[in-house]
Amino acid sequence: MHSSNLPTMMSKMVAGIATVAFFVKEQLPDWALLETLPLPLPDNCISVFMRFTVIILLLISNCFMTYAWYGHLKDFKDKPLFYVILISWGIAFFEYMVQVPANRWGSAIYNPVELKTIQEVISLLIFMLFSVFYLRQPFQWQYLAGFTLICAGAYLIFAR
Repeated sequence: MHSSNLPTMMSKMVAGIATVAFFVKEQLPDWALLETLPLPLPDNCISVFMRFTVIILLLISNCFMTYAWYGHLKDFKDKPLFYVILISWGIAFFEYMVQVPANRWGSAIYNPVELKTIQEVISLLIFMLFSVFYLRQPFQWQYLAGFTLICAGAYLIFAR
């Protein structure tokens, strides 16, 4: 991607966030009411849709953040560092527009440790895909082994 494509890419990302925000607003129950209840909510009060929405928002936010942190390694190597910092910060702003609601709504469903564990597993998965398919880094078996061990740790966090 060249820097001349950046405005187009940014407008597509903003349109995507707006679409997700509209869908979430139309489909979800009153989250403000949920935030007044004791947290986390009992399992019988939580729909699959609510759990799925939080995970989708975390996936979207991690795509933004991964690109903000690592996309410049491919796309902006020839640009001054200050320029790259501003671009990355601008992309991270959109990540926060998705991450903050995901964490707020997720806290009505998961305890903080569970929520952070979900975020970290998603972050590693997104980064693994990003590094192989976007940055064209060779995949090594040690990466899969390490990721498997992290997922085993996540399993322990959720084990009841």
